[in-house]
Amino acid sequence: MIISAITAILMLNEETKRIVALGICILFLGIPMLGYLSGGEVSEPTLAEQSEISFTPSSGPTLNIRGSEAGTVFSHSILDIGVDSPMVILANGTSVEWSEGSPVYSEDSLISTSGRCSILSNYSLFCSGSNNYGQLGLGNTVESSGYVTLNQEPIVVDEGKDHTCAILLDSSLWCWGRNHLGQIGDDSTDNRVSPVNIDLGSGVYAVAVSAGEHHTCAITHLGDVMCWGYNVRGQLGDGTTNDSLAPVLVNHSTGLRAVSLVTSGLSSCVIFENGSVGCWGNKYTVFSDNGEVSGNIHLIDLGLNTEAIMLDGIGSHTCAVTDNGSMQCWGVNTHGQLGDGTCSSTINSDCTAENVFPGEGDSTVHVNLTSGLTVLAAATGTDSTCALLSDDSLHCWGAQSGEFDNTTNSLLNPHQLTFTDGAYVAYTEQDFDGDGIRNLFDTHQTGDSDGDGTLDSDDDYPTNPARWTDCADGQFGRLTCVTAYPGYSASDSSLIQTECQPGTFQPFSGQASCLDASAGHYVDSYASSSQTQCPSGYSNSNTGQSSCSPAPAGFYVDQSGGDAGNSNTTALQLSAMSANYSASITGGSDNIDVYSLNLSRTTWFTANLTSPAGQNYDLELLNSTYQVVDSSNSSSSSNMSYDEVSTSSVNNSSGMYYIRVSYVSGFNNTDDYNLVIDLRSTSASGLQVGSVTTSINPEFAIDSTPCTPGTWQDQTGSTSCNLASPGHYVYGSGATSQNACTAGYYQPNSGQTGCIIASSGYFVAYPASTSQTAAGPGHYVNGTGATAQTACTVGTYQPSSAQSTCFAANPGYYVPVTGQANQTICNGGTYQPNSGQRECIDAAPGHYVPTQGATNQTECSLGTYQPSSGQWSCQNAEPGYYVDDVGAISQTACSVGEYQPSSGQTSCLTTSAGYYTNSTGSINQQPCLPGNFQPSPGQTECFQAEPGYYVDTTASTTQTPCAAGSYNPNFLADDVSDCTLADMGHYVGLEGSVAQDECLPGSYASAQGQIACDTASPGYYVPNSAAD
Repeated sequence: MIISAITAILMLNEETKRIVALGICILFLGIPMLGYLSGGEVSEPTLAEQSEISFTPSSGPTLNIRGSEAGTVFSHSILDIGVDSPMVILANGTSVEWSEGSPVYSEDSLISTSGRCSILSNYSLFCSGSNNYGQLGLGNTVESSGYVTLNQEPIVVDEGKDHTCAILLDSSLWCWGRNHLGQIGDDSTDNRVSPVNIDLGSGVYAVAVSAGEHHTCAITHLGDVMCWGYNVRGQLGDGTTNDSLAPVLVNHSTGLRAVSLVTSGLSSCVIFENGSVGCWGNKYTVFSDNGEVSGNIHLIDLGLNTEAIMLDGIGSHTCAVTDNGSMQCWGVNTHGQLGDGTCSSTINSDCTAENVFPGEGDSTVHVNLTSGLTVLAAATGTDSTCALLSDDSLHCWGAQSGEFDNTTNSLLNPHQLTFTDGAYVAYTEQDFDGDGIRNLFDTHQTGDSDGDGTLDSDDDYPTNPARWTDCADGQFGRLTCVTAYPGYSASDSSLIQTECQPGTFQPFSGQASCLDASAGHYVDSYASSSQTQCPSGYSNSNTGQSSCSPAPAGFYVDQSGGDAGNSNTTALQLSAMSANYSASITGGSDNIDVYSLNLSRTTWFTANLTSPAGQNYDLELLNSTYQVVDSSNSSSSSNMSYDEVSTSSVNNSSGMYYIRVSYVSGFNNTDDYNLVIDLRSTSASGLQVGSVTTSINPEFAIDSTPCTPGTWQDQTGSTSCNLASPGHYVYGSGATSQNACTAGYYQPNSGQTGCIIASSGYFVAYPASTSQTAAGPGHYVNGTGATAQTACTVGTYQPSSAQSTCFAANPGYYVPVTGQANQTICNGGTYQPNSGQRECIDAAPGHYVPTQGATNQTECSLGTYQPSSGQWSCQNAEPGYYVDDVGAISQTACSVGEYQPSSGQTSCLTTSAGYYTNSTGSINQQPCLPGNFQPSPGQTECFQAEPGYYVDTTASTTQTPCAAGSYNPNFLADDVSDCTLADMGHYVGLEGSVAQDECLPGSYASAQGQIACDTASPGYYVPNSAAD
């Protein structure tokens, strides 16, 4: 990941702020830690989320001379003083700034910096900050940060007040930003929001540049100095005070080549090839505003036999590091920025010293550095100065806002900042060839036409002073060649090592390419030194992948591994690298493994096979048309367990090759064979690509397997399939779900491919059933696959479960409703002659059913009847009634003149003589009462005793006539006394008389009850009748 070059935002305390370099870079300042992005594109700047970063300290390679120099193609700038703080770049690209006296680390990827702009490890240029004049070079004045678009890689960047300049890889010079005084140098005063190329002349290249407040200067590959822009104090060095919109040649008249320069304020200073320092402009060659130039250059007196090796200046003071490692400064000293323990009283009455202007006769001052220490890098700020010393410490002095010691006090002497990582600063090699002469001075030998210090005969770029070497494959760099790190590759004379892209990796250093991740593996990050086996449930059948694919739903990845193909169309692809592959042939259908390997024109390989113990395998090499071009087998090899083939057999032709491993004989088991691929470069070195010590299981996680019938998987990334649950099934392969058994079917077991149809007598009412349900009592199922039981119909029943039919109710029984387990016996009073009936029949009137379960009714017998239906019995004819027929529905009342004292009779009794019944239904005959009689049977009434008669008993069949001598004129005489004796003078001559007769004259009756009158005795007479 490209990390932003912008100011760090995380503050760490003393204990947690320490950061130790992630790795010591071999190259000069800031070896590239990230690969150069393809297509010239650059990742967007990102500031990593900060946490405490820990890594193992390492001193890295020993440099001949450690150091840093701003603005030159021979060095990177790793120390700079920005607006708020000094910045130091560490070897891993991390930047360190200070706040409140403590270091603040930003996990960046910087290699060189100058104020608002920094060069990143992929040689992109990132700028941030104010952009009101386009000084960020982003093509507008709106954005406050971004990458500058350039047509070559930037190798030097230098910040002016409101403009910026950069030297590119081809030694061309580009500037952008404010241009009101011509400081851009493009022969205009138009502000430039994007970089413009500065014309230094035909065939003239820049090797150093310094952007000042309003003017700019550059050193060419010839050692000349050219300046342009504002010239009010003669700072352009052309002998005038006229501004110039284009570069003009500095007329310093020394005849010496310049090797380093700075543009401090309204002046310019250079170091010449002899180590002397010359300046021009304000206080040097012009002593008043717009005054005449008094000289072409002023040489700074550094002391006897003292030479400058480093120069930096900004604002109104300048410092030089000398060849003895000390440091001298001059200029304004209002805040103690000169570092000699004094400050000028110009703005501060507490100060007693004066500013130091060598052009006015002042001597430079020596910075009060610790005795015995030398300066490795120095930087000046507006009113402050800093230096990295040989003991890996950082010292700063002058004005501050708390960054040095957490106060706002100006520091008049060097103050050691809190910084414990000085050993990991990304210094640049200052003496490439180790001859003791610094790079700046070790140039322009005879035969070095571009002045870069390398003879044309040894210079891969003889006309480009910014570059002179092509690194071999596996190495990278501009000034020196560095071995590419693990996780990176370098080829084609690359400036930088290229980080392995996702899908590739490189476990070794010094490699020209990255290796494709093997099938079954992936690499999901940049700059990886290893590949990762696909996690459980994931697979990958191709090489060079950045991720593995989860087994799709319906599939799984077998953790025991897959199987290499057995033909060219199913061959398992191998990554083009050396490796030791362990795989197995399991027998049966798996008796051949075929691998494919696409061979580039720059490589060749051998493949050797070691068979498992007790077995013999053959090894064959086939070309792209699947024709055998080399083979090794039991008949051609003296060692049956070892075989070898090689592309040398076909002159190492590039293209697709197939490697076929075949089982021949021996124990058939699953022991692994070993297939070693030794892939090498076709170059003279025969460099091995990868390593045969890399062990890979090529058949692991190479594919996903469809779930077999009876199993399913609804999730992705699975290592197994689910058995179909009881009540479910999976018919085909690759199922993402199980199917519920439909109603009518069931499945008691798991892992099944179908369901069982419900048996006759059983049913399955619901989907996903694990069992069939027996038809319950009162129900039946008469076929297979039933989803419900059927209730026995009315008139039928079923006492058992799991039945396919119902029974018809027996005669004498019935089933009144559906779904009955039992038949119901007909109760007394009912009967059922038929089977399968829903009800019993009530016994009809005149009939009865005396028992349960009757199949017929019985007629009421004689003497009985039944007026109602559904009766258990018949009723006896009541007394006074009779039934004289069977099946009678009613009794018959005895007629008048009849009676029946008993029940259950078939007839009535005729009343006896002397008796009667005068109403129907008589229970008893009524005796004729005294005064009445009945001589005949079967009579409805009694006769009244007639006059002349009487009946003095009950039930009399006759009337008794009144005896002669008596009579009864009335009916109903019930006593003999009702017969009246004939009165005297009367008689009753006959019995049963209703009246007495008067004795006729001549007769009489002297007594009552005479049956006859007495005849008058002789002698007597009776003259009247009724004579007594």
